[in-house]
Amino acid sequence: SSPFDERTLARPMRGGVWFASLLFLFGSLLAKCTTLRQIGIGVEVYNMNLINHISIAAAMACRHINEKVPSLVAELQNLPDGFNVTCEFARTGNQQSGVRQALEWAEQGFLGIVGPASSIVAGPLSIVAAASGPTPVPVVSYWADSPLLKDKGQYPNFARTIPSSDLPAYATVRVMRELGWTHFAFIYSAARSEWFQALAEAAAQDGVSLVTAQKYELQESDEDTYHSILAAATAVAHTGVRIIIEAVDYSEFPHLVRAAAALGLTGPGIQWLSPNRPQATTVLSRGDVLGVPERDVYEFLRGELTVATEPFGGAANAERYHAVERQENQTELFGALLPDVIRFDLETHTCLGICGYMYDAVAALALAAARAEGAGREGDSE
Repeated sequence: SSPFDERTLARPMRGGVWFASLLFLFGSLLAKCTTLRQIGIGVEVYNMNLINHISIAAAMACRHINEKVPSLVAELQNLPDGFNVTCEFARTGNQQSGVRQALEWAEQGFLGIVGPASSIVAGPLSIVAAASGPTPVPVVSYWADSPLLKDKGQYPNFARTIPSSDLPAYATVRVMRELGWTHFAFIYSAARSEWFQALAEAAAQDGVSLVTAQKYELQESDEDTYHSILAAATAVAHTGVRIIIEAVDYSEFPHLVRAAAALGLTGPGIQWLSPNRPQATTVLSRGDVLGVPERDVYEFLRGELTVATEPFGGAANAERYHAVERQENQTELFGALLPDVIRFDLETHTCLGICGYMYDAVAALALAAARAEGAGREGDSE
């Protein structure tokens, strides 16, 4: 397949195909970049535990780049001497703040931007970064998974380390077909409408019947968001369908658990399917804040099947990341980056998928920049 095919980019980067395609994509964009080598990292604050983990991943990547450590990405040991990067964190929680931050980083001559996590923010931010500053600023997201962002005509300087969300949509339908499940319902956030389109297309191709699709809107308050999800779940319950796929944003997932428990949509006879669901510990941390009983969370997760698309190169590489993180004792480094965080315990479970995507994005930008700088020096000598 083409090196720019989305399914190829979604393969584990350790095989080299992903890096080759990304380096080629950004080569022309970075050829004239300044050598400040600053990388802006846009984050959205869903909960502090998640921010802890992805910040450590970014800090690890910077350290490995500067010290040429090949623990996770072998190509880093080939970076030229003196090639160093620094990272600057900023919140890009909505389109306005994301665009404003992209303008600021572009004007300051930043090497590139890692993030944001939200697809809704990533699109406009990427367009602004491409049109601002002396040269287009490349953007690599670690979590924005909208299929719409594959449009290189509209987003020529955008790439990502997380697979497009249409990949798990196709995989989820294929799993249902293999298990002999012929009918299903779908609950999804308005922010994931493109995921619904991919799922409906996949279901039509594989002969699986989508009985109902219920969309909910994010509201101003947590309680209003819960009632919006409750209305969607109620409509699903009325159909009597027992196989339910959900595409609910991380911060809203406990509301779905609460609604499902209230409507009896958990336990024997009910099967939930989810794309790339965060592990139980991160869900519980958010559910605890919202007052969702722990037993309801476990009851839901016990009956949920997660269809993942090889996050961070699979379980083996995820465990490798965790081992390296603990071995290098990143707590001290993390505290220097975000001193307002009171405590972080490396014994807690790491959000391995998003950490890997963050690490990969920072490493990819650095490798692409080093290659572009080398090409620029060769051109000057000629």
